[in-house]
Amino acid sequence: MLHKMKNQSLYRPKLWPTLSTVLGLRVSAVVPGPSLRSLGSDLEETFLDGAAAALTEPLLPSLLGTWVHVHGARLRTEKLALMARKRLLDEPQLAFWLTVFAAYGVSLGQSKWRVVLKEVAKQAKAYQPEDMALLAAAIGGEPWLAETDLALPRGALRIREGDVLSVGELASANEQYRLRLLYGADLRADIHWALHAKVTAPAQVKKLVFCSQSAATAILNDIAAAKAALEARSALMGQKAG
Repeated sequence: MLHKMKNQSLYRPKLWPTLSTVLGLRVSAVVPGPSLRSLGSDLEETFLDGAAAALTEPLLPSLLGTWVHVHGARLRTEKLALMARKRLLDEPQLAFWLTVFAAYGVSLGQSKWRVVLKEVAKQAKAYQPEDMALLAAAIGGEPWLAETDLALPRGALRIREGDVLSVGELASANEQYRLRLLYGADLRADIHWALHAKVTAPAQVKKLVFCSQSAATAILNDIAAAKAALEARSALMGQKAG
């Protein structure tokens, strides 16, 4: 059964400034400032906030689709899938657009989005907007959605790279993203992000970066060992120079 949503804007007051600051969507005159260092600035959490609101915010699908086009390779999709699993219990409407964005990412060659598809695609059909399904049947749908059983009119996602910050601009504005460029879109990059935010205890790090405490402890120990080795080398070089 197709799901109809009332056009309510429940998320706008708090969501739009966050989307602009954290993801770099050009949604208003708000210019991304210095990186926020809290759970509220997390890339995956903010992307999920946007996907949950996309059924009632008509600008969001194209903006987030563009974000996937430009920046999707820098998301931790395994983390995104786990976070989505929990949020779907209270926000099942999240499944539709998150499935669309995941399928679009896969179509761009970002195969790691398949883990998100596996997690959410089965629930998405119940939140298929009826008007989109009818229009897709009339004018043709996006072929890259074929394996999801969802329908989106061809061209419904308007991809305009100028609607989001460039890779360099977002790296300048968002420390978490910048560290993903340096270390890759994985857990180690986010643990560096936690350390930059002065979060050092494994129990706190695991909550911030969404991992197990054992994984956090192991990577923190690796980083500490590398730092100690560099300090020892610097001290030795200083002795030789003296």
